[in-house]
Amino acid sequence: IAGTVVAQIYTPGLLAWLSPVLIGLVFCIPLVMLTSSERVGDWLRRRRLLMIPEEIDTPDILLGLDDSPPALIRPNVLAESAHFGLIQLALSPQMNSVHIAILRRSKVRTRHKDEALAAIRKQLLTDGPDSLTQREIRALLWDADAVARLHSEIWSSPEDQLNPWWRLAMRYYNEAGTVVARESQQSSDTTLQVM
Repeated sequence: IAGTVVAQIYTPGLLAWLSPVLIGLVFCIPLVMLTSSERVGDWLRRRRLLMIPEEIDTPDILLGLDDSPPALIRPNVLAESAHFGLIQLALSPQMNSVHIAILRRSKVRTRHKDEALAAIRKQLLTDGPDSLTQREIRALLWDADAVARLHSEIWSSPEDQLNPWWRLAMRYYNEAGTVVARESQQSSDTTLQVM
C-alpha cells in the first residue's frame, strides 16, 4: 500500500505499469489466508474452482496411490517402518514410473555422480535402508535414472544377494498383489452377476 502511495505521488505515470506488481503485493496475504482455510477450500472444490486438471479428472495412473496398503501388508512391521514409502517406490512399477516422470519434469537434479549413486544403491540392496542416512536416500530418490535402476536391480538380483529386509518386503508385496488381484476379480464377478 505504501508503495502504491509513493508511486502515485512521485511517478503517477509509472503507477499503471507497476499496478500488476503492487496489486499482487497488496492482495497476496489476504488471498493466502483465505485459500488456506479448509472451509473455503472445500467451498472452492465443490464449485471446481482453483483446481488443477488432475484434481478434476484424475489420470488412471494416479488412481489408487492414496489408498491404504492392502490388509496383508498393513499389520506387518514393514508397513510400520519409516521406509514403507521406499518399499512402494522401489517395488511397485506404477509408483516407480510416476516418481520418475515427476523427477524428469522437475528442474531439481541431484549433485551426486553416477558412481556415488551406484554405491548407495548397492548398499541399499545388500545392507538394507537402515544402513543409509536420510541424506543418502534423498540423493538416490532425486535422480530419475537411479530410481529406475533401483527398481530394475531389486527385481533382477538373485535373492541371496539382497538384504533379508528386501526379501521380506518383496514377499509381502507379492502376497499383497495376489490379495488385491483376487479382490478385484471378485468385485468384477459380482458386477457381472448384477448385470
